[in-house]
Amino acid sequence: MKQIFLLWIAVIFILLPGCNEDKGNYDYIHLPDIDIEGIEDSYTIISFEENLTIDPKIVTTIPEQELEFMWMIYGDKPEIIDTVSREKKLDYRVELAEGSYKIALSVKNSGEGYFTIATASLTAVTRFSRGFYILKETTNGNTEMDLHIDTENNFPNLLKRFVGMPLTGKPTRLNLLYGYCFIDKEENEIVSANALMPMSEQEAISLRLSNMGLIYVHNEMFFGGAPANDRPYYALVGLFNVHYL
Repeated sequence: MKQIFLLWIAVIFILLPGCNEDKGNYDYIHLPDIDIEGIEDSYTIISFEENLTIDPKIVTTIPEQELEFMWMIYGDKPEIIDTVSREKKLDYRVELAEGSYKIALSVKNSGEGYFTIATASLTAVTRFSRGFYILKETTNGNTEMDLHIDTENNFPNLLKRFVGMPLTGKPTRLNLLYGYCFIDKEENEIVSANALMPMSEQEAISLRLSNMGLIYVHNEMFFGGAPANDRPYYALVGLFNVHYL
């Protein structure tokens, strides 16, 4: 755990001519320290399954009602920070893509305006790259997808959970696409990721394998929209493009 003590004090020195004696009286006030304890150096969490729970100990003479707490998470772009809690004790449902992050707690003296920050490393892992996926037909004739890892870890109805609804029509094929290129809508740039593309008789969608995040719905896969009467059959990644049949 790393701690950074930040104290903002503005001091103005008025320089008088050297022949004049400075007879000013100055009172310096020691501000109470704020120390954060009880945070480990690193944490590893199974994303979409586990909560990150941290109950820190704050060592200070400042009454707790005069302290402000803020928990933050950021990845490889520290300028993009996600505030996840404003409580002293963190109980956060982790739903992050696989990767390395930083978790930070800021404790601020609300009266004086200075604060202390403690940070720790956070590694998010998922089970989505393990086990095997099964497309299944629902009772009303649509397409759902399950993930089976072992006898104790099974995740049914992933499409309803992460997309909001099954695919229309009966299941036909599930494609695994390594190095699938697409336009990241948040970053507005072309990125590459491993993806799943479940298909039904009437539509297809693409999902990030790392977190089941939706990449494209069927109509977004084509410039100008999907062709009339399109029936998805197969998809594969080529050298510089994605082939769709």
